[in-house]
Amino acid sequence: TSVLRAIIMFTGYFFLVKAIIIIIFSRLDYKLTLNFSIEKESNQYMKWYITKLSEYPFITAFVTLFIIYIPYMIASYPGILMGDTWDQIAQGFNIDGWTSEYLNLRSENVKLNNHQPIFHTLLLHICLSAGNRCFSSYNMGVFLFCFAQFLFMIGTISLFIKGCVSLKINNKIVLFAILYFAAAPRIQNYMFLITKDVIYAGGLLLFLVAFQSIKSNQDIYKNWQFIVSLLIIFFIRNDGKYLLCLT
Repeated sequence: TSVLRAIIMFTGYFFLVKAIIIIIFSRLDYKLTLNFSIEKESNQYMKWYITKLSEYPFITAFVTLFIIYIPYMIASYPGILMGDTWDQIAQGFNIDGWTSEYLNLRSENVKLNNHQPIFHTLLLHICLSAGNRCFSSYNMGVFLFCFAQFLFMIGTISLFIKGCVSLKINNKIVLFAILYFAAAPRIQNYMFLITKDVIYAGGLLLFLVAFQSIKSNQDIYKNWQFIVSLLIIFFIRNDGKYLLCLT
């Protein structure tokens, strides 16, 4: 009886919540898509910017974010390291780190382990090795990693902005989104922070953009954004595979 009652209650709540969510998002869709308007702008410079944003949304958003972030890039050089970063660097060079002290390693001679995603650790190691070989500087290697991460993140954000423009989202909302990604202190910090969570967050955003761009009659596996986002989610965070299973 209790199981049957639970099933009935769950079903009722599920359809109730589903109906509420549909109503809310339908209203939001209507409010947000009150037209990406250029003619309404009276300011000449703003009108010029919105015109460029409507014609070349990806490039405009990308260049805007890149220019705004130059001071943060300089201030953060070579990058922002955290506790896990030191252990990942040590693993890449097969040196004992703090995880080597308590994990059951596959071999005493192999310090690389899956406490941090192996793919992310190896990406960091490749950049450090490239910086040392090309510029005789491990700091430059750290910067190469952070710069590549930064380009990926603003590229993904620019794809998101492009999607908003293509959906005719209100230009005030689009401009606010660009301003948010440009000025939010937490995002500024994350752009140059060496941690798996940054690229993983970019992969999740790309995942959402890909879902929006896929049409019902399109082969989902021909969408490069979708494929790339799946690979990032799977390889950059150890629990990413569970998210993929759920979705």
